Amino acid sequence: MKLQVTLPYMLQKAVRNHPLREAIVSEKGRWTYGDWRMNARKRAAVLRAHGIGKGDHVAVIFLNGHEILETFMALMMLGAVIVPLNVRLSSGELRYILDHSDATNLVLSHEFEAVIREIKGDLPRVRRYFKSGGEPAADMLDFEAETSAAEPLAEEADL
Repeated sequence: MKLQVTLPYMLQKAVRNHPLREAIVSEKGRWTYGDWRMNARKRAAVLRAHGIGKGDHVAVIFLNGHEILETFMALMMLGAVIVPLNVRLSSGELRYILDHSDATNLVLSHEFEAVIREIKGDLPRVRRYFKSGGEPAADMLDFEAETSAAEPLAEEADL
C-alpha cells in the first residue's frame, strides 16, 4: 500500500490534532486550522460545481492573505494544476503566462480586476473568471458570495 502525503492530507491531520490552533494570521484576521480547512473545502465545492477537476490548469492572482492559502488548498484538493501569477507582473507578462499555461480558469482578487480587464479579450483559453471581493461584475463569478453559500466538499474528496 502506497501512502500519499499531500498538503490537503497534512492539513486534515493538523485539524484532527489541533483544530483550534491558529494557522493563518493576516491583517484581515486570524484563522484556525479548522477554519482554513472548512473554507478551503467550501472553495473546492464551488470550483468543482463549475467543472474544475483533476488536471485542469487554474491561474491564481491574490495578495498575501487567507484567500490565497484557502484557494491553493482548494485546488490541491481537486487535483487541479495551480498556475500562480506574480502580483508584480505587467499586463503583457500576465497575458503571456496565461496564454502559454493552458489555464482555462482564473481566480483573482478584486485588486487585480483592472489589469485582468486590460487583457481579458486576448485570453481565449480562459473560460471562467472567479473574482474574490470588490463589487460584483457581470462577466466574473462572485467567488466570495458563492463560497459563503456553498456546502463544503465531501470529506473523502479532499485526499
